[in-house]
Amino acid sequence: MGALFVCPCLQRGVFSVNKQGPKDNEDTANNQGPKDNEDAGSYWSTLGQYMVEQRSVGFSFFLDGCEWYVYPFVHPQIAAAVFNGNPQLTWLVWGSAFMTSILGSMVFGILADSLGRKASFLTASAVIIAGTLGQGLCPIIPVIGPVWMISFRCLQGVGYGGKFSVGQVHLAEKAPRSILAMSRLPILLPSACAMFLMSSMVMPMYHWLSPAQMLSWGWRVPFLVTSVLGPLPVLLFWVEMDSDVPEIEDQQWEQSGTQAQEGLKVGVPATLSLMEVMQEYWLHIAVCTSGMLMYNTYEGIGAPFMKAWLSRWCDFSHTKATLFITVSTVMLIPSTCGFLVLADTYGVCKIGLAGAVYGSCFSIPLFMPLFWHNDAVVWFVNSALFGLLLAARSTCVIWGVELFPREVRGRCYGISATIGMLLGSSAPVFCSEHSMLAGFYGAVACMMSACAMAFALVSNHHHNAGKPGWIQTAYLRNEPY
Repeated sequence: MGALFVCPCLQRGVFSVNKQGPKDNEDTANNQGPKDNEDAGSYWSTLGQYMVEQRSVGFSFFLDGCEWYVYPFVHPQIAAAVFNGNPQLTWLVWGSAFMTSILGSMVFGILADSLGRKASFLTASAVIIAGTLGQGLCPIIPVIGPVWMISFRCLQGVGYGGKFSVGQVHLAEKAPRSILAMSRLPILLPSACAMFLMSSMVMPMYHWLSPAQMLSWGWRVPFLVTSVLGPLPVLLFWVEMDSDVPEIEDQQWEQSGTQAQEGLKVGVPATLSLMEVMQEYWLHIAVCTSGMLMYNTYEGIGAPFMKAWLSRWCDFSHTKATLFITVSTVMLIPSTCGFLVLADTYGVCKIGLAGAVYGSCFSIPLFMPLFWHNDAVVWFVNSALFGLLLAARSTCVIWGVELFPREVRGRCYGISATIGMLLGSSAPVFCSEHSMLAGFYGAVACMMSACAMAFALVSNHHHNAGKPGWIQTAYLRNEPY
């Protein structure tokens, strides 16, 4: 059966070949410098040093998270001020950013492989800031206002999709292999903190400002503040991070052992066209897309959707629904760290599989109105379980980066994220008209992620054992996987 899954690149010898075992295909960085020096320090000291080095990335994604989650927390005012009181159109515009993020993942993934991670990251950051600022300055004029808001919301989505994909690749490649899972903390933790900050900041605004003030100018404040602060970490990243253009454009392909004797290059030239890359890595892309589906789906039906769902189907007040998201986010932050530590200890694919199984079991009860009661204990338990579910999905998205060799990682991961975001962003559209549709949608997505990760584990195991026809799925860290 394994022959059915053979990758064309293994047949033709265009890419690196495992003549000396699976480790030959791991990133060259794994065998260089301090990245594999386990004596350089403990796990936590290594992580601490890495977090300091990547502080500009973390701060930047924190502000990006604030910019991204502002919209759903002030959507009633946006609906009244910009869209003539039409809540459906307001939510459609919120979802438009998810749709355009698909384009961003594709475009900036290609740029990351051709121009470098740094240039792609900086460009995507500038696009996000421009999109956020434009939303905050939206004129309250018929026709012009809605078109303006839609345009800048879509622009923000393009930048966010690109920056998220490129940021994942950048952090994974810069990290010591002992902290490969926790290396994505500068993305995942700031985003969770941003969600908490937005929910914590908007509640006092509703209390301190009158409805007229919120409608007139209050809803603009979070957009403007975050867009003004946004350039600061981007400038820090530009100053501190070395350019990787020479490494990509002028890379000297290393040769070793039997590969050197046979004249086979270790690596894939970045000059291959996108179509050629897709032909060579179609199975990797399919596995990555399915595996990350849990993450992308709960990006669409996560905290903002849940807040609206509670108000509509469970008769929660705006304050009570916002408080639920705040409590869930408090659980999300430490739980995310816990999942990442487990992933570094036992393997990101194994922990991702466990998280996907958990999501498969809990998604349907989560979106059953009868499952919700006014009892404080039930309410708190649901908040904790929802936060744990959002944390569990983090291992899915960091696992996807490992599936590809460095030279095509930006493009292949961008393509996978593009398809996954398309499926995930459509979830609110499909699930908004029935109380339990979101639960079934989430359960199916989690099951698909579980199946993809189970296949990746089996395939990588057989590949390491030298069995023909099975693809390698661990290019960054073979063990633990």
